[in-house]
Amino acid sequence: MFKAMLVDDDVPVLNYLAKRVNWSDLGLDLTGTYEKSKEALEAGLASMPDIMITDIGMPEMNGLELVKALKAKAPNLKVIVISCHNEFEYAKQALQLGVKDYLLKETLSAGALSEMLEALVQELQSQRTMEQENERLKRFEGRHRSVIKERLLRELLYQPIWDYRAWAQQCGQQGLHFIQEPVIPVLCRVDRCEETIRQLRLDDETYKFAFDNIASEYLREQGVGMFMPLDSHRAFLFFPAAASIHVNAFDKVKEQLAGVQSAVKRHLKSSTSYFIGGKQPLAQLRSGAAEMLLHLDRHFYEKEGSIGPISREPFAEDDVFQHYAEAEQELKRSLVQDNIEELQEVVAKWLAFIASKKYPPALVKEWVLKLVLDLQMKLRSLKHFMSSYSDEVVHSKVLRMETIFHLEEWLLVYIERLTAPMDLGHVQDSIIVKAQNYVEQHMNEKISTEMAAAYLHLNPSYFSRIYKQGTKEGFIKYVTRMKMQEACKLLDATNLTIEDISSRLGYEHKSYFNKCFKTVMCVSPVEYRGQK
Repeated sequence: MFKAMLVDDDVPVLNYLAKRVNWSDLGLDLTGTYEKSKEALEAGLASMPDIMITDIGMPEMNGLELVKALKAKAPNLKVIVISCHNEFEYAKQALQLGVKDYLLKETLSAGALSEMLEALVQELQSQRTMEQENERLKRFEGRHRSVIKERLLRELLYQPIWDYRAWAQQCGQQGLHFIQEPVIPVLCRVDRCEETIRQLRLDDETYKFAFDNIASEYLREQGVGMFMPLDSHRAFLFFPAAASIHVNAFDKVKEQLAGVQSAVKRHLKSSTSYFIGGKQPLAQLRSGAAEMLLHLDRHFYEKEGSIGPISREPFAEDDVFQHYAEAEQELKRSLVQDNIEELQEVVAKWLAFIASKKYPPALVKEWVLKLVLDLQMKLRSLKHFMSSYSDEVVHSKVLRMETIFHLEEWLLVYIERLTAPMDLGHVQDSIIVKAQNYVEQHMNEKISTEMAAAYLHLNPSYFSRIYKQGTKEGFIKYVTRMKMQEACKLLDATNLTIEDISSRLGYEHKSYFNKCFKTVMCVSPVEYRGQK
């Protein structure tokens, strides 16, 4: 459907044409009828029509002046002039403005106008088809070029036998000329790529092509540098390393990268980070670029959207898991006390500690993943939580986090969702949850049915019956199971003696603790630790 506009200070003519012409059958939407040319101009500039039908003789601004003003903004605007003037001068001016159709009011009819409109609509449809085909060919050419650039980059990085001269020649055939040596390679990372692609409702290939198109167009305009995509979230840029007395080559590269970053942010709403390598002779470009890829995870602790040198700073050598038990206890304490604010503070504290130490990202992700899954298990045992994600999905999400800031943000949101209270519509459920919270908070003490009932202000027999009806498990059996699970963690993560663990969990006699442990775990504490 194309848009049409009627302009004539002769109201009867305006009304006649608006009513008698069957606009929708012609494939037209009559968006406005105007008696005053200035009002028509304002409306047209706000929302340009495809076709305008206008009178010539109007006060303030005549029809030809109106046509000239609108065509200055939309040269392809189609115009039909209706006039009382049968003079050569008016027809000549109309032709000069690209107006091909000219109707005299004395011979005007809805049928004659409809014939002209039908011809113009066909012309517009042909133009649109041609534009769509040109756009399709342009996209195909762009995608083909993008695919070739990706292939060339993969040859640089991964091909077993690489001849840099032959490779540079192939690049030159695609308009990618390594004329000057040495070269400064830059590794680009799309921050939170998966989220960005999902928000834009694109697939990986379309996003990669769009990113390549935007970055390459900017660099072409600047007349320096080239962009080569690797996948949807990584790419390389290459810049000549030549510098003048007044301009440092790396400063110039940073300036160009800031421009690329701004263009990608503007068009794709994407945050990107850039890591600059050292000057490389073309013959050594392969080893330099491959090393940069290996060091990408060293930017795990840098803010997203950064532009700076590639990092080679080593990670901490001590084991992040030596702090796991302490962190888990702090989080669980906040969890069972239902203190969300404290939970967030504990998460922020521990991730800040990890960032200060700079532990290897892979170990940090495993540490966070174990923390999340252990918290999930605890909440499930307390009947607080029903996950909408499988453990595999959580595992996949955590492993794909590229910065600690993204990891912290996700973890805070996830824990908040974990701790959202379930609907405790029944008294029974409320009693069970409160009783299980009591167990968690008093894990280091002796716990009896009478103690829990007193805490809940209930008769012990009533409490015992309600608990077993709701969980299909006796309360003391649940207490023992929870304590033995905690004992397993202490046996795994600490060097405490079995007697110390027994005492820490509220057992007065080690022999009774050993008996309970074997009943639940089917092995003794000594055998369990030996297996580990």
